[in-house]
Amino acid sequence: LLQLQEYSMTVFFRQQWRDHRLSFGPYADPVTLNYKQISDIWIPDSFFRNEKDAKLHKITVPNRLISVTRVGTVTYSQRLTLTLSCQLDLRSYPMDNQTCYIYIET
Repeated sequence: LLQLQEYSMTVFFRQQWRDHRLSFGPYADPVTLNYKQISDIWIPDSFFRNEKDAKLHKITVPNRLISVTRVGTVTYSQRLTLTLSCQLDLRSYPMDNQTCYIYIET
């Protein structure tokens, strides 16, 4: 008996990439940008393929952080609550063991 179910979780989704256009001084410390400046930086268009619902946390401000190192390494983090689908095999219920995956694509 296969059944499509869902599960929810709150995560900090972090991505990191290098953008040489953002490199700066050889002895400078990493720069943390304000959440209002995020729209000025290229960000990968990542999504959750098995997502049924998602919410970006915005209390008291959007829970997003972006920092840039001197060599142009960008770290982007955002807090999300996700509801994801998962196909369950209930043939051995209640002695079953389920594995649900998070499918992320760009």
